[in-house]
Amino acid sequence: MNLDSWVLNLLTSKGLGLEMAHYVFLGIGLIFLLLVCLLGNFVTKKFIVQGIRKLIKNSKNDWDLENIQEKLENKSYINSDSK
Repeated sequence: MNLDSWVLNLLTSKGLGLEMAHYVFLGIGLIFLLLVCLLGNFVTKKFIVQGIRKLIKNSKNDWDLENIQEKLENKSYINSDSK
């Protein structure tokens, strides 16, 4: 028995109609997807970005962050004045 039919059987046994059980199942799936996305966002911010910052900080290269930021702001797809 797969997960879909198991959840639908559980919801219908609790008194929901089949159509309403499908909608509740979609809502449960949406909430699960949202939680996975939030977890991925946290992992990305916490570990990957901090690792890159440590790498930049500990490298021997001189990073001209102001110059890089200015170049990014001058790009047409980032500049808010462009259409």
